[in-house]
Amino acid sequence: MSVPKKTPVKKTKSDPKLLLLKSNLKQLRLPTMNAEFEKLAREAASSNQTFEQYLLQLSELEVAARSTNALASRIKQAQFPMEKGLEDYDF
Repeated sequence: MSVPKKTPVKKTKSDPKLLLLKSNLKQLRLPTMNAEFEKLAREAASSNQTFEQYLLQLSELEVAARSTNALASRIKQAQFPMEKGLEDYDF
């Protein structure tokens, strides 16, 4: 007996599961994952990546974004008077 193959289901913007996932990511405060998961899922599917590889790539993007935002926040919080380069000093 042959088992019928599942045809891939195209996810639309109004798909309840997709909307729930977006809501959960927003509630968990994972903005980069929320913004990138669809694009990365398409790329992972086209390059035959495993689910673990997809999740790793998605989580690495979130960690990198958080590190960048934390650095920018610390610089802003330091309230440096102005940014100076070597060319601004008179030696």
